[in-house]
Amino acid sequence: MGRRNLTWEEFIYDISARFKDNLGSKVVEEFNRLNQSGSLDDYIAKFEELKALLLLRNPTMPEPYFLESFIGGLTVAVKPIVRSFKPTTVSEAIEYARQQEESIQALKYPQTDHNELTYLHQNPS
Repeated sequence: MGRRNLTWEEFIYDISARFKDNLGSKVVEEFNRLNQSGSLDDYIAKFEELKALLLLRNPTMPEPYFLESFIGGLTVAVKPIVRSFKPTTVSEAIEYARQQEESIQALKYPQTDHNELTYLHQNPS
């Protein structure tokens, strides 16, 4: 029977111990190749997962390394905007990336102006 009420750190440690042969350079390699290819939420989840594994092996890895890695893996439509805000933490970069994704979605599906709908309704062709 497994242990209950594990902290996240204990869970990661147990997983690391269980799959020790698969960690190490493979995690570093996967982290370094990580790019956003799907949704921003999927990218963030994978980034955080790999970041936690890297920090287990080297708890002193600096925040700027993770920040640059996160920004570097964003899509070309999001990356320059996030960089322009000059975030100092991954959390800030995530917030800017979310805002940019919202802007992109708004441009893809612009809302019709209420006055335009009223005019079309009153003056059908």
